[in-house]
Amino acid sequence: MEESEYYHQKELNSIDKIVTKFGDFIRVGKQSIFDESQIAREKKNIGPKTLQIILDYGIFLKDDSSK
Repeated sequence: MEESEYYHQKELNSIDKIVTKFGDFIRVGKQSIFDESQIAREKKNIGPKTLQIILDYGIFLKDDSSK
């Protein structure tokens, strides 16, 4: 891994929150059980029914307090 890739991955690993037009998603330590239709595995797949985002650099759950 090149030094620039290392720092880019380190930046991604430090993301605590993803903000979308469908709501805010907060980083969590482990995956929860959801129907596959409620999970986005790429940012482009986030939609109104998404409750969990699973990416290479972390797992994020929808923050119910965000509207």
